[in-house]
Amino acid sequence: METGRKLVASGQQGQLEPQKVRVLRELESKGYVIEPPSAGSQDVVICRHPVSPAIAVGDDGRVELLDVRPKPQGLTTAQVPPRQIHWGRGLLVLGLVGLATFLGLIVVAMIVG
Repeated sequence: METGRKLVASGQQGQLEPQKVRVLRELESKGYVIEPPSAGSQDVVICRHPVSPAIAVGDDGRVELLDVRPKPQGLTTAQVPPRQIHWGRGLLVLGLVGLATFLGLIVVAMIVG
């Protein structure tokens, strides 16, 4: 995962265009990791992110969005199913509140009367 930091921070900056170096540093600060250059693509650098699509950076600093989705292992989270409404429990609480209010009124009426 440290490949990206070493590529831009190493002595290879002299070989890269200044605009490309600026773009690569910006992508690194956003969490992208630079893939080691392959033999077939010397002018394009591919940057990958754990949850975002891959990006290709050209020699002139041009950024292209690749049609490569990240692996879904980091994206899946366990979702808790929504709780069902328990109408019986709600009516029981409402009935107990009504009963307590009624008994409270009876006690007040006995004291006053």
